[in-house]
Amino acid sequence: MKWWLKLGLAFILVVAIAILGISGFLGYSMTKVERVPIEETPVLLIHGELDEVVPLEHAL
Repeated sequence: MKWWLKLGLAFILVVAIAILGISGFLGYSMTKVERVPIEETPVLLIHGELDEVVPLEHAL
């Protein structure tokens, strides 16, 4: 196998691993969403600030 072919395959492998790693990290960080304690009514968190909690009926 020629050296440039080995180099190309290694580059493709490194890029594939990097893409999988980045997408996996983004997928993991997307699951860590800030949660608001819900008692009985669902609430909508606006701009991530806890003092602006709005009931969903009023937000829609």
